[in-house]
Amino acid sequence: MSRSSSGQCDQVGSYMDGVHVKIAEAYKPPRKFTLPAIYNNKFPDVAKFNYDFSLEKSVLDK
Repeated sequence: MSRSSSGQCDQVGSYMDGVHVKIAEAYKPPRKFTLPAIYNNKFPDVAKFNYDFSLEKSVLDK
């Protein structure tokens, strides 16, 4: 059951070889959130956005 590695971690952990471990659903990490392929590598058209900075300018002028 022992491994041929000389590392201490491998020697200590070798007693767990062959032991099946089941992680409860509550402790599993959530699934990765991914966007649909249509949204990947698509940059917004900045020319379509025209923001009015008058509020910010009036605050800075005070």
